[in-house]
Amino acid sequence: MAVTISVEPDAVSNASAWTVTSTNSGETNFRIKAELIISAATVAVKWQPAGTLSWDFKRLLWELITYTAIDFDSLNIQTTNTDSYKSYTVKFTEYWEDVNNALVEGANGTSSAKVIYKVDCTTFADYNLSADDEEFLTARPTTNKIKIGDNLVTGWSNAAGAEAFDTFTDSGRNITSAIDSSATNQAICYSNSIGRISKGDIIECYCNFTKNSGTYPRIDIIESGSGNKSNVEYFVSGYNYFKFIITGDVIDAQFRIISFAASLVDFEMSQVYVSKGYNELDYLGFVSEEASLQVDCLLYDVDGGSLDSLNLAAVNLVGDRGIMPVSAILFTHSTTQVEKIILKIITSTPADRSKDITFTRNSVCWNNPVRIEWLNKFGAFDAYTFLDDYDEDRSGKRSTYKDTNDVEQILDIENYQVIKAYSDYETKTNLDWIKTILDSKKVYWIVDNVRIEIVVTGISQVKKQKDRVKLALSFRKLI
Repeated sequence: MAVTISVEPDAVSNASAWTVTSTNSGETNFRIKAELIISAATVAVKWQPAGTLSWDFKRLLWELITYTAIDFDSLNIQTTNTDSYKSYTVKFTEYWEDVNNALVEGANGTSSAKVIYKVDCTTFADYNLSADDEEFLTARPTTNKIKIGDNLVTGWSNAAGAEAFDTFTDSGRNITSAIDSSATNQAICYSNSIGRISKGDIIECYCNFTKNSGTYPRIDIIESGSGNKSNVEYFVSGYNYFKFIITGDVIDAQFRIISFAASLVDFEMSQVYVSKGYNELDYLGFVSEEASLQVDCLLYDVDGGSLDSLNLAAVNLVGDRGIMPVSAILFTHSTTQVEKIILKIITSTPADRSKDITFTRNSVCWNNPVRIEWLNKFGAFDAYTFLDDYDEDRSGKRSTYKDTNDVEQILDIENYQVIKAYSDYETKTNLDWIKTILDSKKVYWIVDNVRIEIVVTGISQVKKQKDRVKLALSFRKLI
């Protein structure tokens, strides 16, 4: 072939520079056409004459890359972020003119599949996934404080009745169950009581679910011995997140798992967490070249003793390799309080190449915490909770014009909610990370698990205590 790709980026990188040579470069009016191809469609064309056969599509590709926001209400703890990278190929075709000035189309060549990540930072300046460690996409400190709300851990018991039967073997919070159901009878199993709950309360449940046979069961919350008190959700294979909104006061609430199909449902639920009220979650994107990944969550008690290792099952990435958000697991345990968790990526080749991220329980008393999430320079999201009470004010502006009678009229009114939120006392390392909020193009205030886009107006130091500093974040949103 006359067209040869002599310089090309790695299969997975944050660069897209190319150099091409040809044995026909001495022909009259020789040039090469480069076509950038995404999903079988040509999205851009560049021409180069002989002598300058080099291209770089990085800036163009980066304009096509956005990010995937996390949907709290349909949270999947291992959701592939398919928007934070682009898969593409480049096709090169040579042209020149013959002695009669007629256009001649020569040979062409198409590159192998490439993936480019939008990670504009020093760490990834010359990043080669084949040679480097797997990376969390954050500049946050390796040790972080996190505050979790009140948590309730479910226990489980047999429930046998006229409708069906089930059997359990119960070890900690690992549940193995076989539910036998028929075409006319439903099969039900119940959890032990999770206590009194009220209308409007939100219950969140996290569990790892594996089904061996039969159809997927459903789950809801009921009054013990009575009827439904929440929305109904359905299990899927793998890690499940359920959000239940309570529809009426419940004195003795239970989880109910039901199978209606005429089949045997063998299933296993490991590490079941239930949380009532507000729970803080952190999302950690990471970049990897692995086709499948596993996140290991290591739990420790107050004395540093190991409690559990929660292994989230390996996930096959959709399409090409992606960036995935990972939620910090709730600090709950069946017998004792968890004080620290460590998240690490587990990869197959070589094993465990990633950096660890540690979260420790924060004992600060909450007043009106302000949870902020922002798009960082790696193309992923960081999150931080300003724990102290916040100040609130109102502001606004009016646009006016003068009518034909020279009378001033109101054209538009904009009213703002103005917030000043206060951090805990933080070290310089944490402060430097928090201040990156100022550089972010997307900043959100998380209110009742809803993202509200805000405009940050400043970060200032308000108090100092020895080597630690309390920050104030000022922002506004339209109302």
